[in-house]
Formats: sequence, C-alpha cells, structure tokens
Amino acid sequence: MRAAISRSRTSISDIVVAIENDIVGGVFAPEQRLDERQLSLRFGVSRTPIREALSRMAASGLVVSRPNQGVFVARLTLAQFLQQFEVMSGLEGMAAELCARRASPADKARLIEIHQRAGEAAAKADTAAYVQHNLDFHNAIYKGSQNEFLEHQVIAIRRRLEPYRRSIFGLSGRLEESHHEHGIVAESILASDAATAQKVMLLHLNMHRPSFADYLLHLTKVLPAA
Repeated sequence: MRAAISRSRTSISDIVVAIENDIVGGVFAPEQRLDERQLSLRFGVSRTPIREALSRMAASGLVVSRPNQGVFVARLTLAQFLQQFEVMSGLEGMAAELCARRASPADKARLIEIHQRAGEAAAKADTAAYVQHNLDFHNAIYKGSQNEFLEHQVIAIRRRLEPYRRSIFGLSGRLEESHHEHGIVAESILASDAATAQKVMLLHLNMHRPSFADYLLHLTKVLPAA
C-alpha cells in the first residue's frame, strides 16, 4: 500500500521516502518508468519538486535517468547485486558487533519485541508480514550500533537490493530458517558478545549457504548477467 502524505506539508524529502518505500515494497518494479505527471498529481505538487526528488534518488542509484526517455526504477546486473551484497554483509556484521557493545536496554527490548512478532508471522507463513519484521529487525540493529553514518550507509545499500532480496523468503523453509538465525543474533547482542554477534550475522548473510545458492539460481532468471 502506498504511503499517504498530507499535501499541506509535502516536502521533497517526503516524496523521496514515499517513492523509495514503493520501490522497496514492490509497488514500482525494476525497469518501470516513473511518470512525473502521475507523481505530481499524487503528491499535490508541481513537477519541479518531483524532478528534484527523482534526481536525489538517481544519485543514490535506486533509479536511473535516461535522456529523452525519463526516469526508471534501476535494475541491477547480477554482478552489481553480488558486489553490493558483499559490502552490505560486511556492514551488517559491523552493525551487529557495535550493537552488542553499545545497545541500550530499550534497544534490546525493541529487538526482542520485533523478533517475537516475526516468529508469529513465520508460524503463520505470513511472508508479507515477515518481510517487514525482517527489515525492522535489521534496522533495530543498525540503530543500536549508535553509529549514524554506518546506519545510513547500510540502509542505502539495502534499499537498492531489497526489490530483489525479498523474493528469497519465497524459498521453502526460509522464513523459519531466517527467524532461527535472528534468534542467535539477538542472543549474542543481549549477552553483549560483540565478536559472536558479528560472526553469526555474517553467517546469516553467508552467500555460500545452500539456500543462497537456490536464491542465486532464481536471480539468474530475473537479473541480466551484465
């Protein structure tokens, strides 16, 4: 569902966030053209702030501008996906390490609350709900790292990869597997065990795992090789 924004206070930043959320949520698909007129009507603004918002998004790599054609949701090549996933994994491990060292009691309570809700979604095989809880879980770890620069960098990469990553939860058994691994990560953070938290987060995102190989096979069908 598209985020509702009050037209009386719509800013360029509001527009960017709303469109980014639509891309991550699958409302806009890779290679889909973003129509300036439709967006201006949706947000109740002229095309100028729409163009500025799309320009900002192009700088982040989530959309691409093509001369005389318009702005399109970016589609990564398989190589680009793997390169960015590799960097994201390293940052995720660092975030888990720092979170284990620095998280406040409130941060830890939030992490457990999200994990419990994710467990309920996994038990019901509610993929859509689990996908959101998964994002919330990782975001809580970034926040708990107490490093805003790291938080912004890893979120930027996740946003570029999320339109493709969410499909991994359609693989058989992945919801339960993911939730189990989150539990191990959470236990390490609650115990303030920074080294283990980093290690298990890296294992959680390990590209050499059998389930990731299944996911890669899926990606070869939807992403161009180059």
